[in-house]
Amino acid sequence: MAEKTCYGCGVEAGKFHEPGCLREECPFCHGQLVSCDCCYEHLKLDPEQEPTYSHGLNEEQQKEWDKILREKGLIPYGSETMY
Repeated sequence: MAEKTCYGCGVEAGKFHEPGCLREECPFCHGQLVSCDCCYEHLKLDPEQEPTYSHGLNEEQQKEWDKILREKGLIPYGSETMY
């Protein structure tokens, strides 16, 4: 039986995880959102290039990635397929 709240971010079932929650599922690859490479793929970035590799997405890239995620459809807590 699933927990009523996410132990990673505390969100209730049926609501969206807090940004950066380790339990959030990527709507593209269905892996862990914070560790998958989908953002680089969809933003057409090479994750091996500096400064992306060492610093992650910049503010503009993060806003674009958030927009792409919302258009695809975030996965609410309790609806994940990876757990």
